[in-house]
Amino acid sequence: MATTHAVGPEATLIVMKGAPEQVLARVDAWIRDGRPQPLSPKDKRAIAAVNDGLAARGLRLLALAFKPMTEIEEPSYEGLILAGLVALTDPIRPGVPEAIRACRRAGIRPVVITGDHARTAAAVYGELGRGNGQPRIFDASHLGDLGTEEMRALVREVDVFARVSPRDKFRIVRALQAGGDVVAMTGDGINDAAALRAADIGVAMGARGTDVARDVADVVLVGDDFDGIVTAIEQGRTIHANIGKSLRFLLATNVSEILVTLGGLALGIPRPMSAMQFLWINLLSDVAPALALAVEPAEADVMTQPPRDPHAPILPRARVIEIGRDASILAATALAAQGIGLARYGAGARATSVGFSTLAIGQLLHALSYRSRRGSTGGSVLPATVAVSIGAQLGVMGLPALRGLLGLTPLGVADWGLVLGGAALPLLVGEMARRGRANNAWGRGEPEPRRV
Repeated sequence: MATTHAVGPEATLIVMKGAPEQVLARVDAWIRDGRPQPLSPKDKRAIAAVNDGLAARGLRLLALAFKPMTEIEEPSYEGLILAGLVALTDPIRPGVPEAIRACRRAGIRPVVITGDHARTAAAVYGELGRGNGQPRIFDASHLGDLGTEEMRALVREVDVFARVSPRDKFRIVRALQAGGDVVAMTGDGINDAAALRAADIGVAMGARGTDVARDVADVVLVGDDFDGIVTAIEQGRTIHANIGKSLRFLLATNVSEILVTLGGLALGIPRPMSAMQFLWINLLSDVAPALALAVEPAEADVMTQPPRDPHAPILPRARVIEIGRDASILAATALAAQGIGLARYGAGARATSVGFSTLAIGQLLHALSYRSRRGSTGGSVLPATVAVSIGAQLGVMGLPALRGLLGLTPLGVADWGLVLGGAALPLLVGEMARRGRANNAWGRGEPEPRRV
């Protein structure tokens, strides 16, 4: 950057600051013994060596130069006088190295894109990635010589791009996207605006970011903390997983009610349950347990799983098959319990009450199949929610007014034994199936299947 200043009636002063190698290319003198002296090629090499040494220590370098001119002269940015080098330090914030390592464990590859000297970038990256090997560094001043395919191959291998221009940042983002990557770009300046806009997720710094960067970004970090990005990723993955849990639970329970109706008709059971009974079951299972699943704590391995395919459905084929299996077991146990009630008491309210209670409690216990597994972070409200909901179901069976409204009748001890056994069976079968899949995966040396 260069600016022109009036310093007298007919005198101006050009002042320049910038990357040392760029400024040195425009100077032919420097200050020695208090006055300008010619700057020889040997002197330039000595200054460049000092620059490299300071950069290797992680310092950011700027060269300062000036040129006095008369007012009648045309401004020229050649033939400047070197004033010296300025070394700046920008310490890494606490928590950033740990956040970088967390990103790597989560399958996210951090790439440093900076306008700093390559040695400075390498030194800073070394502090960020201790124990992760030697970083692969590329001087972006050579990006203009690369074609499209070469760029795609390069961006998949390089950890640090140094001496980048705003155009280079844009090209790097586009090359990563062309290779199939989902790109999140962080930045705070006007020079970052094009890359922030091009990225799949543009993340601007809220405290020190420019208005332009904040306007084009998708996300603005209020505190400028990089570990906030990691926290957002964990929360996003947890929310996506919990939506899947709630959706699978709701589909399995509602499909089971359809299967109960169709199965009853096929087996010749006259009206397995009334519309009021189905309405009560929906109110009981579709509200509180589904909401509890939506706020389940994060799985313990949520940040060690690879990123999901953004084009993958929230319910893949395997999950749809699982929903059908769970719904069939819920419906079969309810129909079986009602069939036993029919055999004992004949058609009537008591047999219907057995099937109704089996399906209602079975659906509530089935919600526990989708809970976060052992080692999850935070506490789960699902067990308490299921317990309260089962209490509500028992209250309906115990209060004469509600029993009469739903067309139910009191059950004996043997009936409750049948209900509880039938209600627990779907949960037990589901847990056995999940453990079997996990054991098969471990036997093949694979990680436990992720529960979405």
